Amino acid sequence: MSTAVKQFHEEEAIGKTYDFQVARRLLRYLKPYGRLLVPALVLTLLVGGLVFNFGMVKELWRILVPALRVSGSQSRDFLLPRVGVRADVGHGVTLLGNASESARMPNLTELFGNSGFVRGDPTLRPETADTWDLGFRWQSPWTSRVVTAATLEYAHFESDVEDLIALVPSSVNVFKPTNIGGATIRGHEVAVRLAFLDRLLLTTNYTHQDTRDASDEPFFQGLQLPGRPADEASVRVELGWSRTRPLPALAVAWVRW
Repeated sequence: MSTAVKQFHEEEAIGKTYDFQVARRLLRYLKPYGRLLVPALVLTLLVGGLVFNFGMVKELWRILVPALRVSGSQSRDFLLPRVGVRADVGHGVTLLGNASESARMPNLTELFGNSGFVRGDPTLRPETADTWDLGFRWQSPWTSRVVTAATLEYAHFESDVEDLIALVPSSVNVFKPTNIGGATIRGHEVAVRLAFLDRLLLTTNYTHQDTRDASDEPFFQGLQLPGRPADEASVRVELGWSRTRPLPALAVAWVRW
């Protein structure tokens, strides 16, 4: 599956370290519920002290969670079907196809912003996408002592996205995440992988995509989506080694260790 498609299949990592300004911003959102904060902390410590008794913890959780819910909070359920097909047609060629529906919740940066470059929006809606891709993988049967594996991959992908979350400039150096009513993404991706001596893996990737605003706003309709380049290329080099299979230059070091 292409890297551009995975942007809509996978949630972004939110385990980040936020600075003091972001912490203050989060506390400002908690201020209206300050009366519930102290009892919640006390009850959390109490439940932690009783963790040895699973039955008691489960009963406390069942009673306390509904009582501590914040008024106005919302939850959404998604049904996200996904199907994939694969067919080996011989001569090292494999046909690949995928179709899915996906959803992505806004992350903490998009909801609350950061130290100044992104201004958060707590009212953001989750984005949903209908995506499909079709392509092939070819593994070369011709190898040598130097080039021990060679693979070529190609994929055409298309996505129709609703409520796409995009960073829109609100001033010279400040961006605000905004829900775009609709967007279409069409593109191609090519990847080549070469393995040398069963240790060095070279991966090159090129993606071309056409992204268009499909919302009902006449001023933005048909324009390219912000923050999504039309062409993207990458090169990655990996070196494989382990204690049981060390590099020749490190074999003596492993024995001494």
